[in-house]
Amino acid sequence: MVNFVIALECFGICLTVVALLLLLNGEGAKEQKLLIIIMCSSLVQNVGYLLELTATALEAALAAITVENVGSAFVPICYCWFLYLYCYMKPPKILLRTLAAVSFFALPTVFFNWHGLFYREVRWVAEADGFYHVDITYGPLYVVFLLSRVIIPYTLCIYVLVRAVSERSDRQVNRQYWTILAISTLPVIMLAAYVLKLVKVFDFTPVTLTISMALVVIVIWSRRNYDFRHLAAEKILEGMGDGVIVVDDHDRLVSYNKAAAKIFTSLPSHKLGENIRVLEEFQEEIFREDAVRSLAINGRDYESHSKYIIDENGKRLGCVILFLDMTDIKTYIEEIKRVRLQAEKANIAKSEFLANMSHEIRTPMNAIIGLNDIIMESCGDTEIYEHAKDVQSAAKNLLAIINDILDLSKVEAGKMELVYTDYYIKTVADEIMGMMDMAASQRGLFLRYRYDENLPCRYSGDEGRIKQILINILSNAIKFTRKGYVHV
Repeated sequence: MVNFVIALECFGICLTVVALLLLLNGEGAKEQKLLIIIMCSSLVQNVGYLLELTATALEAALAAITVENVGSAFVPICYCWFLYLYCYMKPPKILLRTLAAVSFFALPTVFFNWHGLFYREVRWVAEADGFYHVDITYGPLYVVFLLSRVIIPYTLCIYVLVRAVSERSDRQVNRQYWTILAISTLPVIMLAAYVLKLVKVFDFTPVTLTISMALVVIVIWSRRNYDFRHLAAEKILEGMGDGVIVVDDHDRLVSYNKAAAKIFTSLPSHKLGENIRVLEEFQEEIFREDAVRSLAINGRDYESHSKYIIDENGKRLGCVILFLDMTDIKTYIEEIKRVRLQAEKANIAKSEFLANMSHEIRTPMNAIIGLNDIIMESCGDTEIYEHAKDVQSAAKNLLAIINDILDLSKVEAGKMELVYTDYYIKTVADEIMGMMDMAASQRGLFLRYRYDENLPCRYSGDEGRIKQILINILSNAIKFTRKGYVHV
C-alpha cells in the first residue's frame, strides 16, 4: 500500500509541474499569479508528505510534516480568492486577509509546538508490514488551523460556486462551475475522512488537493487567455474616450471601460459574466461585424462598430464593440452644410445680380461703339478718324472682356471658350499699338513697333484673346518703364 501512495504522490507532483509550466506561459494576470502560488504551495505540501512517507526516523518525519504544513498554509485562501475572480464576483478582501494573517502568525507553532498547542502527542508507530509512520494527536490550536485554513475558505469556495451557478443561465458556464465545485470538494472530503479517522495511516489530502488544483489549471484555466497583454489592453481601454465593451462567444459581459459605462448608465449594475442582451439599448444588429449601426442614447449620437475575436484556429472567442461619439462630428457636418448653403445662396445672388446688370452694362458699350461708327463714317479729318478707330478697337475689346465676365457659366466652370477665326496679325498689332500709344505718351515714353516680314500674315485663333494678351504685356511694360521707350 505504501508503494501505491508514494507512486500516487509522484504522479501528483508531476501533474503539478505540468500545470506550473502551463501557467508560466502567461505574463502576469492576477488570477494567474494566484494559481501559481497555489500550485507552488501544493508542490511544497506534497514534497513534504512524500518525505514523511519515506522518513526512517521520528525527527525526519516531523521535519517533513512541518514542510507539509508550511506548503498548505495559504492554498485554500488563495484558491478562494481565485474562484471569486473567476466567477466575476467581488472577493471579501478583509475576511481573506484576516484569515491569511491568522495562518501566517500560526506558523511558528508548527515549528516549535509550544506547550503542545499544535501537537498534543506524537508517536512513531510501526505497522504489521514494517511500515513506520507518525500518529499525531492534535492540540487546541489545530482547531484554529482547521477554521482559518480549511473550513472557512472552502465554505466560501462552495458558496461562490453555488451562487455563480444559480445566477448564470448559460449551460456551458454552469457546467464549468459544477466541474470546479466537484473538483474542489474532493480534498475537503479526504481531509474530513483523515481527521475523523475514517482513513487510517495514510493522508490522501495532499495528493488529492494537488491533483484537483492541477485539473483546474489544465482543464479550465488553459482555455482562458489571461496574461500581461490583457492587463495592458485594459489600461489602454480605460484611457480611451470612446466606449468599448468586450463579450465572449456566448455574449456574456467580459469587460468594459469607463466611457462605455457613461454611455450605458445601467451597465455598472450588471455583473461581469451576465449576458449583455439584458441591456435594452443592445440589439441584434450591434453584434454583426459587417454592420455599422447608429443609435441615440441620452441625447447624444453614437455609432457602433463590432469586431470578432478569432483565435489562431479560426474559432470565435468573442466580440469587441466600439461605440464612437458622433455628436460633435454631426454638429460639424451640419455646420458645414449650413455654411455651404449660405455660400450657394450668395453665389446664386451674385449670378442673379450679374444677369440683371449684363444688359445695363452692354447697352452703353454698344451705344459707344455705334456712335463711334457714325463718327468714323462722317468724319473727313484723317487724325480724328484714326482716334475714332482706336476707340472702336478698345471698345470692342472691352465689350469682349465684359461678355466673358458676365458669362457666369464660363466663370464658374473655370475656363473660357476660345472662338477660332481667321485674323491678320499685322492688323491686330496696329490696333493695339494705336490704343496703347496714348498711354505711353502720357508717361513720356516712345512706343516702337517692328514687324518681321517673314512671318505669315494670316493666322487662325481667338483674335480677342490675342489682343488681350498683347494689351496686358504692353500695359505692364509701360507701367514699369520710367523713361525711354517700349519696343515691340
